[in-house]
Amino acid sequence: MSVSSTGSKGEPQFESTGNAPTFAADLTATSDYAALVGNRIAGTSAERLAFDDWPGLAWHETDTDLEYEMTASGWRLVTRPHCVLGLTANQALGTVAAAVAWDSEVSDPFGMHANVPNPSRITAPAAGLYEVSAYVFNTNTAGLGQVYGRKNGTDNITGSLDRDNSPGVSFALQSTFTVQLAVGDYVEVMVLHSTATGAIEGGILMSGARVSVKRIGA
Repeated sequence: MSVSSTGSKGEPQFESTGNAPTFAADLTATSDYAALVGNRIAGTSAERLAFDDWPGLAWHETDTDLEYEMTASGWRLVTRPHCVLGLTANQALGTVAAAVAWDSEVSDPFGMHANVPNPSRITAPAAGLYEVSAYVFNTNTAGLGQVYGRKNGTDNITGSLDRDNSPGVSFALQSTFTVQLAVGDYVEVMVLHSTATGAIEGGILMSGARVSVKRIGA
């Protein structure tokens, strides 16, 4: 039986006699409609990569909580992983650069940070271009302070340096930069001071250290 009419959402409908169900419906019309509107699947990352897909398909990865969309050129990540971290107590400064040991997860829905065993690391759950914005308040009143970004424990990140020579009072340092990360790469915020007598201030005051990291593109 061919389609007799369509419902409020465009679904195919078939005539029936009295209260008897229609068994002779055109199943091709039914499957065509299911294919038209059934463009979302939930499954693991491995299942997505192995799937015989089509443009317009949306996929929710159950093991990563990331959302993808299939385009003519391949999978495109729709979700923008992000986190915001803080520091609950002051962290002493040294003359050798040290990573800020973030221990407060203000927001971390994608598991980019863990308080143990490496609290300084902010790890990318998906490949892409990330924007990092860090604020630290230096309690030193003499000497030169610095803050910058480092990738994977070895690579200083271009364009991430902020430095200031204390004018006799405590001062703030801020660094906003972009960095390309692969899955599993991590970023750290590095700090040091020429006299090593002060600290990066933690806590919930306006001067408390904060960092935000978000994926902004491929």
